[in-house]
Amino acid sequence: MANLLPAILPEGRVSQRVNCDGADTFASLWKKVFSELRYTRKKQEIGFGAESKTETITFDQHLPENITPSSVRQALAFAASMAKLIIVFDEFDRLTDKKRTF
Repeated sequence: MANLLPAILPEGRVSQRVNCDGADTFASLWKKVFSELRYTRKKQEIGFGAESKTETITFDQHLPENITPSSVRQALAFAASMAKLIIVFDEFDRLTDKKRTF
């Protein structure tokens, strides 16, 4: 079902599916999510008549090294300002230490 989301979602919505495994933690799951979410921006080159170039950036670049619930909330707010998000954690039952994960 999660694989079908991109085909059936209305325009302006983005879905991201992440597979969980037994070694995942809170931080590693969110790192997976944000490393797959991308956006583009135009960057103006320096100089008269310089052209702008488009660069692709992953959202994980906005996360601190130590990922916390607060940093995830801030990153989600930033991502949601660009598109409506649907995040699917697939194979959630494979997580072995649910206290450490959520």
